[in-house]
Amino acid sequence: MYVQVNGKVTEVNPETTIADFLVQKGLRPEAVVVEYNQEIAPRERWKEIILTPADRLQVVSFVGGG
Repeated sequence: MYVQVNGKVTEVNPETTIADFLVQKGLRPEAVVVEYNQEIAPRERWKEIILTPADRLQVVSFVGGG
């Protein structure tokens, strides 16, 4: 199935949660914020929210620097 992630159509397996998606993409959960269908998804719910074809995600990574 396909969902939209950061404006691009992305293939994900059925029953994929937000937490699963982040792990599959190699993202560190503690270093990102996820907007799920135009609302910030609470971290504590990432393992509960199962993605569907109509979903839109925005994943923003924090980058350190100096």
